[in-house]
Amino acid sequence: MKRSNRLIGILAVATSTAVVLLQTSRIDAFATATLPSTTSYRIPASLKTTQTSSRAFLTSKKKLHSLRSSDRIATSFLSAVVVDTLYSTTTDTGGKLQSKKGSSKTSSSQPKKEGHNLMDFLGPVLSAALLVTGNTFGAGCLVLPELAKGPGMAAFSSLFLGAWTINLVSGLILAEVAIRQKEAAVQQGDDNVVPSSFKEFAQVNLNSSTAANGVSAISVFVNSCVMSFDLSRVGQVGANLSGQAVPNELISAGWGLLLVTILSTQSSKNLSRAASMCATVLFLSFGSLLLPGLAHVTDPWQVWTAPAAIDFTGSLAAAAPVVLMSMIYQNVVPSVTKILNYDRVQTVSALTLGSLLPLVMYVAWCFAWVGGGIDTTIGTTAGIGGLLMTVFSLATLAGSSIGSGMSLSEEIDTFVQPNAAPRTKSGDTENEQAVRGEYQIPSVLLAVTAPLLAANVMTATGHDTTEALRLAGSFGSPLLYGAIPALMAWQQRAQQSPKSPHMIPTAGLGALGLLSTGFVGNELVDVVERFLAVPV
Repeated sequence: MKRSNRLIGILAVATSTAVVLLQTSRIDAFATATLPSTTSYRIPASLKTTQTSSRAFLTSKKKLHSLRSSDRIATSFLSAVVVDTLYSTTTDTGGKLQSKKGSSKTSSSQPKKEGHNLMDFLGPVLSAALLVTGNTFGAGCLVLPELAKGPGMAAFSSLFLGAWTINLVSGLILAEVAIRQKEAAVQQGDDNVVPSSFKEFAQVNLNSSTAANGVSAISVFVNSCVMSFDLSRVGQVGANLSGQAVPNELISAGWGLLLVTILSTQSSKNLSRAASMCATVLFLSFGSLLLPGLAHVTDPWQVWTAPAAIDFTGSLAAAAPVVLMSMIYQNVVPSVTKILNYDRVQTVSALTLGSLLPLVMYVAWCFAWVGGGIDTTIGTTAGIGGLLMTVFSLATLAGSSIGSGMSLSEEIDTFVQPNAAPRTKSGDTENEQAVRGEYQIPSVLLAVTAPLLAANVMTATGHDTTEALRLAGSFGSPLLYGAIPALMAWQQRAQQSPKSPHMIPTAGLGALGLLSTGFVGNELVDVVERFLAVPV
């Protein structure tokens, strides 16, 4: 009970603080950057208004006022459209406007429009947002519905909202670190220096190789926990498909061997393609399960307001680390900022939208599952629902294990052979790269066998492998994506110009750091109490 009260207090403070930060901070990026809209069009100096253009504008304006209020558009938008139309349908000949009716040719010296249209803004933002969504939504679907039954859907959804808010603050802080690091490199004349990993962030902003190695070690711990869960669940799914004729451990070992083969022989490009294919299958099967599932929920209001099935505070405290871990996406923030050319407004938009979609998807999935709308049977003989559930589970676990294996192998490479020469030479062909593989075999073996052994130990001792995700969410994620980013941003702001816009107020850095360390401390106290068998 003590642990539950501590954790609920921390979560309440965390959620309220994060909401206040997001509401009160005006996010200077929006104040300093030029929003792409049609009002950014300006008439070139060489464009002089004539009687014809004035009549066209007045006619358009009259049409505007003749519309019903519900059909109207902003006058500023209309003005921009009229100017753009006049500008694009005329030619510049000696400073005079000439209608295209009299000439089909345009002058090559015609000035171009300033600014850019809405699609130039939305296209990259949507692409980056989907990248965030794809890296957030995944294996959590297999465990979250069972956890939702404990506290009830209403409280569980509130927990999800709090985790989303905290992770959004963390993601914006990391984006600011990446953008500032890029801007500093440009000012120093080295535009080729592009931040690409947490280890690089730590080494540059904390000016410590020890801190960089610590970040790598925490990353290895988090990904190892995820890999343990994936390997164990693959064994369970395979055993169900075989009618329990093949032991879980044997199937898990077989999948681990296949992973070692794939990771050690294929290039990162081929591995990324495989992971993308798994993600595509995942989303297709997810939609095929969710939409009918929501329609089959008989009493939605009762499902939403159902009281806690077991101890409310205890079940909420047990679910918090897994929910927090399931909403993690910060590992792709460096890639998102690079894709969006380090634009603050686009980055904020992409991270907000990309992390909001998994929140809705997870809550809808849990709602349909708890409401009995989704058939959770795994097997090829259980009808179309069972087949879709099998495909969904395998695609989720395959994509997650490939991604975790790539991250683990890359991080372990830096410890096993820190001074190794690059494995890909400029003269190698793409086929030669694919045959040799991207990662060192010792690193791949360690990345797969250690989590496999841990999963087998947990299973043999009667522990559910969901504990692996709970460990990652209790200790690894709050440090890696909470305390460390706050510390890096704090150091960066102290060293760079204070005039550079902040995406999160300075007070938010301290709040995120304290909340993250407080959460870890609460979980550590709980582990010690259980180890010492102290009654709670």
